[in-house]
Amino acid sequence: SEAARLNFFKDGHMGMWVESRRGTGDWEFLAIDTESPYLDERPLLNPAQPETREYRLRFWDNGQPNGEWSDVAKVTVSP
Repeated sequence: SEAARLNFFKDGHMGMWVESRRGTGDWEFLAIDTESPYLDERPLLNPAQPETREYRLRFWDNGQPNGEWSDVAKVTVSP
């Protein structure tokens, strides 16, 4: 199955808050991940077409996201 793999470093924090957007959509919360890598295994919006997904992460500690957003990473996921 198609998936995007995000490798990250927690830099001493408990975990990472992961958000994504597809196309011109809004940012959506995906997960709190405490072990790298994060695998985005959501199905494609159109199963016959590749799509570009953008990701951003923040540190997560004690139940709250914190710190600055990471740079946005773009990944193309294909059928």
